[in-house]
Amino acid sequence: AIGQHVRDSACYAAWAFARAYDKKVLAPYVPELAAALLQVALYDREVNCRRAAAAAVQEHVGRQGQFQNGIDVVTLCDYWTLSARRNAYLSVAPRIAELGYAAALVVHLVDRKLQHGDLKIRCLAAEGLAVLAPLDSVRSQINNEVIPVLIKRALGEGLSGARATAAARHGALQALAQLVLATPAAISTENQGEL
Repeated sequence: AIGQHVRDSACYAAWAFARAYDKKVLAPYVPELAAALLQVALYDREVNCRRAAAAAVQEHVGRQGQFQNGIDVVTLCDYWTLSARRNAYLSVAPRIAELGYAAALVVHLVDRKLQHGDLKIRCLAAEGLAVLAPLDSVRSQINNEVIPVLIKRALGEGLSGARATAAARHGALQALAQLVLATPAAISTENQGEL
């Protein structure tokens, strides 16, 4: 897959940061690093990248101890639970989201995975978004940010007024359908009118 080796190498670099730098040096970067590593650990297409990101998370939690709910995250994101992509998206991700990472996971699904070139990833991302939607921590994000973006994208509007690609439009439609089917109560009355 395109970029697989780069993503795997980047996870190794992140793993090495935990060993090489003092926790005071890394402290300003921990929230962003944690979110990025968990996005890869849960949602990467390739199993070796998911596992490499999980190893980097484990190293940071063990050596640095600064990841939010780190021990719980490491317990949930392990070598075996991330091996099946579907399990990572639909079982592990919602549990990680409840530990304070929900907003970052939603952003990743919407900005990256729903526009992915692989049909299976787009469909799984739509299911993954629907699984996260009922969480109280993201309900307003889904209604105020995600659904309006998905509606525009489904209608063909991309970033900065450019046309959305066919893959982006498909991912948006798939996500909207999954949200309506799986979590109709989580969709605001205003958004129900738009849909």
